[in-house]
Amino acid sequence: MAARQRGVTGNITEGTGHHSRSGTPLRLGIVDNDPLVLRMLERNINGSGAPVEVAWTASSAVDALSRRTPDMVLTDLQMPGVDGAELARRMHAASPGIPVVGITAFAIEQPTRAEHDDSSPFAAVLDKIIPTPDLLAELARISGNASMLAWLAGESAAKPLSDQELEVMRLYTDGLTNEAIAHRMHVGLTTVKTYARRAFEKLGTHSRTEAVIACLRRGLI
Repeated sequence: MAARQRGVTGNITEGTGHHSRSGTPLRLGIVDNDPLVLRMLERNINGSGAPVEVAWTASSAVDALSRRTPDMVLTDLQMPGVDGAELARRMHAASPGIPVVGITAFAIEQPTRAEHDDSSPFAAVLDKIIPTPDLLAELARISGNASMLAWLAGESAAKPLSDQELEVMRLYTDGLTNEAIAHRMHVGLTTVKTYARRAFEKLGTHSRTEAVIACLRRGLI
């Protein structure tokens, strides 16, 4: 299965939340056999300020299947025993329509909006290194949860990138160094680093790679 995950494109179906109710937080179940990943995801999501509650975490698919069905499930693809794809199929059998989102450490293409692919048990497949704001944005769009969508709209409007910050992000995608960008923009190196730092803060990212991925996912560049 490892080889099959490389190059997977996430098929994202908006507004397919099976249990989501208008005005209520999104209840999320998280499954991963790595306890460090579980704790990181739970901490980042609960600390984000978004209207989403981690209803439970599980270290195996078997454990997850014994839990109360949430609004959405976020699961690792590769786990010993029952893997993420089989978990998604069993979740759908028990609760038809529940969105199950896969996460993987293997390289994948940028997820694209697409018609639902009936051959895939996942509503989307995302990279594990996706920045938390972008993960939350995907969960909001996939679930169709009204509270999450309202929060997402507010976040997007509250932290727009300036023209200079966007230009730095665009030049990063071209592979330019900070020094080359300073020369191209006719500004000092410190100024470029300031633009980058501000962009990182607004995007909720911590590195050049994460920031570029965030901009691409949001259609900013």
